[in-house]
Amino acid sequence: MRSPSSKRLHTLRRAARRLSGTFDDFRDMAVHPKRKKLRDLIALTGVARDAAVLRATLRAALDTREREAAKPMLRMMREREHDHLVLVRKALAKLRYDS
Repeated sequence: MRSPSSKRLHTLRRAARRLSGTFDDFRDMAVHPKRKKLRDLIALTGVARDAAVLRATLRAALDTREREAAKPMLRMMREREHDHLVLVRKALAKLRYDS
C-alpha cells in the first residue's frame, strides 16, 4: 500500500478478512503458517479504518464554528490513522517476506 487512502484501506481490510475466513474454512486440513500474522494485520487495519471513519463522520457533523474547536481531536484521529497505516505497511511487508 504505497499511497494509502480510505478506499484502499477498506479494500485491503476486506481482502484480508476474506482470506482469513478461507483459512478458517480449511483449518481442519492444514494450518497456514501466516494465519496469526494475518489476524494481526486485520486488527491493525481495523484501528486505522475506525479512525478514518470517525474523523470523516465528525467533520461532516460539525459546523464552521465547531470545527475550529474540534481541530485538536481531528488532528489526533488523523495521526492515529497515519500511525496505524505505518504499522499496516510493516505488517504487510512481514507477511510478504517472512518464511
